[in-house]
Amino acid sequence: YSALHAYDVAEIDLASYNVIVIPDGADYGQVLGDGGVGKVKAWVEAGGTLVLIKAAAEFLRAGEKPWLRSRRAKTKDLAAVRGAFVKLDAKSPVWLLHGAGPGPFIGQLRSDAPIECYADREAGLNVLEIAKSGELRVSGHMDPAQIEAFQSRLFAGIERHGAGQVIIFTEDFLARGHMTGLVPMFVNAVMLGPTFRSGR
Repeated sequence: YSALHAYDVAEIDLASYNVIVIPDGADYGQVLGDGGVGKVKAWVEAGGTLVLIKAAAEFLRAGEKPWLRSRRAKTKDLAAVRGAFVKLDAKSPVWLLHGAGPGPFIGQLRSDAPIECYADREAGLNVLEIAKSGELRVSGHMDPAQIEAFQSRLFAGIERHGAGQVIIFTEDFLARGHMTGLVPMFVNAVMLGPTFRSGR
């Protein structure tokens, strides 16, 4: 693999890469610049697999015509969830979950930005979805407003763009190395993504 500096993407030939992972972080749109953002989009549409972790997706949701079809849910004065563990429902038995077991799956929330699930398969594939309110919280504190905001929201999804795909993880389950049950999902995204670009 190669570690790419975001500032240099606009000048790099991405054709030799089939997977790019962008970790959780802010201001990617500013750092990449218009040239870098456009190059990443074109690379995906030509057949690349882009893996976005948590806030890394925001630069592709920006503007009047967001490129990503996943959307932040509308919330008002929502306090961030500070590490509560929640139940995740597998909605699509796709290759992304190979080796992760039959479930149930548990994820951790550290966010104030729930992401809406896709309305249909044309928009995207809901792979893991945060459970409904009655069975959502496994441990940790969540107030009623947080439970209401995060229930039935996206945790992992796949969008097709041209000949390529974007794999979105709405939380960074790799951080601190303790959510080992979900690690196969990331490995699949990187290792199998170029083969399973149909999203199924």
